[in-house]
Amino acid sequence: MPLGVFIRVNHHWHSIIFGCCLLRNEQATDFTWLFQTWRQAMFDKAPNSIINDQDPAMKAAIKVVFPKTVHRCCQWHVMVKANDKLLVHYGSKEGFQQELKSIVDRSLTVADFESS
Repeated sequence: MPLGVFIRVNHHWHSIIFGCCLLRNEQATDFTWLFQTWRQAMFDKAPNSIINDQDPAMKAAIKVVFPKTVHRCCQWHVMVKANDKLLVHYGSKEGFQQELKSIVDRSLTVADFESS
């Protein structure tokens, strides 16, 4: 079963585990239930942001339960997918992988990223 972990960063920038879950299915309805239950346990307070692994079912549930929460994709997962999808470019253009990582690491705005 997939393990979900709710982690928050405290005022000392330390990660704190708030809770864990095991879900039998990774469907939008299951994530919706999970997030509604979590929100209720947190006295109806939504998180400021959520970082996840680009799961489409989770993305759909976040929109429903946490409509004002900023949703971001985990950089590690994005770069792993980039490796899979852009492998041809890594071999054909010297320094491509380092250049891509530099753009992703140092971009502050969409305009900065797209102009690189």
